[in-house]
Amino acid sequence: MAALFFAIGIIVFAFGASGYISAGVGTAPYDAIAPIIVDRTGWKYQRVRVPQDLIVLVGALLVSGPVGVGTIMTAFFVGPLIAFFSAHVNEPLVDRLTRGLGRTDSHPDAGAPGDPTKLL
Repeated sequence: MAALFFAIGIIVFAFGASGYISAGVGTAPYDAIAPIIVDRTGWKYQRVRVPQDLIVLVGALLVSGPVGVGTIMTAFFVGPLIAFFSAHVNEPLVDRLTRGLGRTDSHPDAGAPGDPTKLL
């Protein structure tokens, strides 16, 4: 039963992260790293996010942090799930909901609200 709750939790977490990243309502610094690298290199999101999560996992191991099976599974599955939900659910939904609204940025050099690379 715990495995089922864990799987549901990972799916809900990835869906939520994808939603707030796709909506452009701000991105947590850790969640902004992968999109910045993707924008600058053209690599696929999950090909950046999984190694990022694994590097953090290794860092946690080095400082004797609490790393278990769930932590390892999260490192491998969150990136691909965020990429899936972004491409198939959240980005199409944001496009549909904002179509024709004429969204503008508060500053011309700011870039799109979901584009953290324009702020650097």
